[in-house]
Amino acid sequence: MVSSRKSKSHASLTLINKTNQKDLDPEDVKPSRRIRPRLSRTEASSLKVLKLSRSDLSSDASNERIKSAYKKMAKIHHPDVGGDEESFKQLQNAHEQMLHWAENPQYTFRKALEGCWFYDGYTGRWSPPL
Repeated sequence: MVSSRKSKSHASLTLINKTNQKDLDPEDVKPSRRIRPRLSRTEASSLKVLKLSRSDLSSDASNERIKSAYKKMAKIHHPDVGGDEESFKQLQNAHEQMLHWAENPQYTFRKALEGCWFYDGYTGRWSPPL
């Protein structure tokens, strides 16, 4: 420990000891994390065709949700049921695109303290609070 009262480290240590709260929960100061699926333009348009939202892809059962959305839309757009052949091809392409994304999903992570602005080094900009 530093004994000199004029040293900067003694002043810093004194300040830390004064403000140290022993009853503070470490979970209170952990940054919160927001995770969003990262999609290309074609993948985003595929979501619209399948009538899915980004939150549907964030869950663990994204494959099942993609397949069930495809089956629901195929019942409407299939040519045998009176649907348009072109819209069914578009639906088929959207289904394949989203299954390909689900094999290797990519996400955008934002990590910051609640209610605080933070500097995003990847984009080189300040981001608003989560």
